[in-house]
Amino acid sequence: MAKLVARPGRSKASNRARRIVFPEKGVVKVEDFELGGPGPRQILVRTISSLISVGTELVDLHAKRLSGKRYPSYPGYANVSEIIEVGEEVEGFSAGERVYSQATHATHCLLDVEKDMVLKVPEAVPSSHATFTTIAAVALYGVREAGLTLGESVAIFGQGLVGALSLQFAKLAGAEPLIAIDLVDAKLALARQMGATHIINPQKENLEEAVREATKGKGARVVIEAAGNPKTIPEAFKIASQRGRIVVIGGLHGLISLDLFTEFQLKELTMLGRHQPRCPREETPLTPFTQIFNRELILNYLETGRLKVKELISLEAPYREAPEIYRRLSEPGSELVGVVLNYV
Repeated sequence: MAKLVARPGRSKASNRARRIVFPEKGVVKVEDFELGGPGPRQILVRTISSLISVGTELVDLHAKRLSGKRYPSYPGYANVSEIIEVGEEVEGFSAGERVYSQATHATHCLLDVEKDMVLKVPEAVPSSHATFTTIAAVALYGVREAGLTLGESVAIFGQGLVGALSLQFAKLAGAEPLIAIDLVDAKLALARQMGATHIINPQKENLEEAVREATKGKGARVVIEAAGNPKTIPEAFKIASQRGRIVVIGGLHGLISLDLFTEFQLKELTMLGRHQPRCPREETPLTPFTQIFNRELILNYLETGRLKVKELISLEAPYREAPEIYRRLSEPGSELVGVVLNYV
């Protein structure tokens, strides 16, 4: 996921700021740093709220990528801030306005208005809600790429942030039944509240049988992997219908063994891997749904109430408590879903 790291500006002015850092594997700290003033096409912002992307940030914190992880690492890419200074060539943005961006977890950031995805936050949308824009873009990209049509059954592995938001977008697209799968009962209860018609905990019932019962014996036409767990892929093959579609949007880090002929080829399945930063940035007749388009749509849905995120916020806490918050998130079976960091 592309993100903005606080960086020096061209101005001689200096601003003392603080940010969350992973200095080494498994360690979380809050450190001081110096941030210059904005360049001609930059804006300097003061962060109001940011959202922890639990899956990605825990993978980085605990170095779970097969390719390894370099430290220090500066987490975060879901930030809502107030503009406090604009560069001399900036147009369309003014001091005092709230903006969404993919800046890191830092008290102050410099954003390039030409290169960075900076969008104004509608007045009616609380800052804590607008921080969900990045994660919602991941879910929207996956659901859109799945090509859901009215009445298609969908099963979603994982009811963390990406899975819970995918569930809502699938419902908006007309999918039915909506099957939520997770190992944490509290997350399944929340999924039911968000519109799931069926909830399944594979530790308590047979997953394949439960999905077939929910789909009148056919299996799910669309399976979305939002758990970020490679062990779900063999299960996705089993619960998908004949000629079903599997869309992977959770970050899969690890190796698995598959019976591709029996579970994949004979069922004539289609499997799509989708990574939101690969969503087109430039609009063309063939790619009208760009990253900016999706984010503007999400902010509109938040403003009009079609996308609900208040219920997904498990915890709001000061950014200074980051070490304890990441410790809680790292606990096996953690029931935390949306964690918003506050800076004011």
